[in-house]
Amino acid sequence: MPLNGSSRGRHTRATIMLGFLKIVAGTCLGILLVVFLVGFWVRGKLRKIVTTIKEALADSVPPFRIKLKPCPAGDWEHSDQRDARHAELCELGFEPIGDFSVEPTGVTMRAYVHPHRVTYATVYEHPAVGVWCDLYRSYQDESSFTYSTTASPQMDSPPYKTVQQFQDAALAEVAEQLWRDSPERGMTVVAPEDFPKFFEAAYAREMNWQMTRGGPTEEEIRRVAEAEGTECTPQQMRAIQSQWRYRISTFISQRQLARFRKQSAMTPAEYEALSDRLIAVHDRMPPELVLGVVDDEYIVDFDSEQEDADSQEDGQSSPQKIDQVRAWCRESSPRQAFRSLLDDLSAADRFELLGTVDRPAAGDIWLKSDDEDDEEQELEEYDEFLDD
Repeated sequence: MPLNGSSRGRHTRATIMLGFLKIVAGTCLGILLVVFLVGFWVRGKLRKIVTTIKEALADSVPPFRIKLKPCPAGDWEHSDQRDARHAELCELGFEPIGDFSVEPTGVTMRAYVHPHRVTYATVYEHPAVGVWCDLYRSYQDESSFTYSTTASPQMDSPPYKTVQQFQDAALAEVAEQLWRDSPERGMTVVAPEDFPKFFEAAYAREMNWQMTRGGPTEEEIRRVAEAEGTECTPQQMRAIQSQWRYRISTFISQRQLARFRKQSAMTPAEYEALSDRLIAVHDRMPPELVLGVVDDEYIVDFDSEQEDADSQEDGQSSPQKIDQVRAWCRESSPRQAFRSLLDDLSAADRFELLGTVDRPAAGDIWLKSDDEDDEEQELEEYDEFLDD
C-alpha cells in the first residue's frame, strides 16, 4: 500500500491520531501505551531522529491485540519514577503481580492487585516519556472503572466503561476517588497467574468495540483536532477513517483465513502452498479493497489526502469503476459486490470459491489463480518456434 501525501499533511494526521490514541489506549483498562509511542514518533519525525519508531508503527492505528510477556524488573530505564509509584501503591495496600513487556508496543508494565479492595493497578514506562499509572476495577457484569494519571480524553468511551483522568495526581487521591465511585460488590477476582490473559482479553474487547463501530467518528476526530490545536481538513478526515477501515478489514481477513485453515481438510503443507493466493472477502471490506483484489491495476491508497479522481494515476482503473463498486456495496454487500465485479471484469475464471466462515464476521474464502502457471503456459504455447 503506497503512502502518499505531503509531509505537512502527514504531520497533521499523525498529530490528530496522537490525540485519538490517548482515548483508544486509555480506555483499554487504562492502557495508555500506544499514545506515547506515537507521540515519540511524531517528535522524532519533526526532529528527523529515531526512524526505527516510524518503521515500527506502519500507520497510526493501534494494534488490535497485545501480548504480555514476563520481563526482568531491571529492564526499566526510569527506575526512580517506577520506584516512587511502587512505594505509593504498596502504601495503599497493593501487592506486585509482576513485570511485563507489552508487545508489540515496546512498553514495560508492572501490574499490582489490592486483594482486599479487589482493585488492580498498572505502572507503565516508555523510555522517551517516563512513567504513568492506572487503577481499575472490573465487574462480573462486564462493566469497569478506569482512573488514570494521564490527561483528559476528547473521545467517547465504550458504554460499559467509566473513565476518569487525574493528570499527575497522587495515587492515594486517585484510589480514594475510584473506591468512592465504584460499587463494592460484584468485582472480578483474577488470580495473579491469570492476570496476563485477563489484561489481554480486556484490551481485545476494547478494540473489538472500536472495530465494530469502524474506528473514530468525524465528531471525535474534530474534538481531538481542536484539543491538539490542529486543523483537520475533510481530506485528512477521510484519510484517517479510511486507514482505520483498511486495518480493520485486514485484521478480519487474517482471522477468517486462520479459521478457514482450522476447519478445512487441507494439510498444513497444502495450506502453506496456497496461502499467498487465499483471499477472505467479508462485509466489512472497503470497496477499494474489493476492487483491488480483482483488478491488479488498481492501487489501493488509504493514506492519500487527494480526492479519488485526482489520486488515480495512469494505468489505474477509472474513477467510475470504483464508484460502481461502491454503489454495489451500498445496494447489497461487499461480498455480493465482489461477485458482481468478477462478472463485470470477466474475471470469474481467475477465482475459485473454497468455502465460507462465520467469525469474526461472515465471509467467503477465495483462491486466486496462480499467475506463474499462466506465464508457464504462455511459454509452452509461444516459445516453440525454434523447434522447427
